Amino acid sequence: MLGLVGAWQWWHRQPRLRLATLYLRVPFVGQLVRAYYAYYLTANLSQLIRSGLSVKQMLRVLNQLPDKALLRQLAQALELKLMTGQSPLHWLRGQPYIPVQLVVFLQKGSTHAQLGRELQAYSELQYRELVARSERLLALVQPILLGVVAVMVVGAYLTLLLPMYQNLQEIYHD
Repeated sequence: MLGLVGAWQWWHRQPRLRLATLYLRVPFVGQLVRAYYAYYLTANLSQLIRSGLSVKQMLRVLNQLPDKALLRQLAQALELKLMTGQSPLHWLRGQPYIPVQLVVFLQKGSTHAQLGRELQAYSELQYRELVARSERLLALVQPILLGVVAVMVVGAYLTLLLPMYQNLQEIYHD
């Protein structure tokens, strides 16, 4: 029990960027999480770009989010890369929760309006992918859950009916 409490505390102290990477490693759910982050990041970035904000303004807006927010921590990491003169695109390529296509869109050199439209279209594709992956995962989980419920129902009937059956046998044998 103490180990579970310690693991829970460790988990909640981790930065969201690290947790995002860890979530991707969870079997069965990792691909769903990857699709979610691809949709989430591209949808938010397209919204920021389509609103006409510069990179500095975007970072300022994202830094107003709560400390634990993934977008705020991502903005802080990108801001640090920019302040040290490093290319943020190289760092972004190394992050497993950021889709490669997003980096390609950013490198392309499109105008602000065109990039916003491209990211919006890509986020819609990612949303469809997210829905398709979640439906596939639910198709796998649903039979398992139905089996568990069936076993629980049979167990409940047995706990109710076995004592009655034993009582009836005692009556017939007496």
